Amino acid sequence: MTKDKDNFEQEVKEQCNCECDCNCNENKCDCENCECDSRCECDCNEEIEKITAELEKEKLSRLQLLADFVNYRKRAENEKSEAQIVANKILLNQIIDVVDDFDRAISLEADKISENNDFYKGMVIIRRKFTELLTNYGLTEIKAEVGGVFEAATMEAISTAPVNDKKQQNKIIHIAGKGYFNKENNKIFRPAKVIIGK
Repeated sequence: MTKDKDNFEQEVKEQCNCECDCNCNENKCDCENCECDSRCECDCNEEIEKITAELEKEKLSRLQLLADFVNYRKRAENEKSEAQIVANKILLNQIIDVVDDFDRAISLEADKISENNDFYKGMVIIRRKFTELLTNYGLTEIKAEVGGVFEAATMEAISTAPVNDKKQQNKIIHIAGKGYFNKENNKIFRPAKVIIGK
């Protein structure tokens, strides 16, 4: 057994008589198929650098892919959020229109119907439920009163009307639609629609 091993080592030594061109390790084998495992360290360093460069390239590629995915996810979440905001705005505007209709109906019928009337009470209760729904979505009513001062920041003058009393000039003489402020983003959701005396 020892003889075979000695013979094998001798054969390898005979095959490995080449010399490396570089000065890093003299008389080291540079054969690709050499079994003596004595290849030049320069070749090993070149391979390490090549593999390291490939790994770095792959790492950057994967990081870019991850960044693209994170950006896509954020974009998708923003689009979903924006779509939800638009849908909510449409729905809330429709609810506000219903509340305005209730206000008009209640003000018209208030003179004709007693407040103890069940129909009148039912209308008031339904209107209150709608306004509570608006409150749950962060909307609060903008204060606008007949005879009050017009505020351009929170109100929209849809028309003007002549008035005999000078005290009513540039004042609110009619509220056509209530305005609402959104507490969640501190913005006007819908300005109060008013008619101004001239």
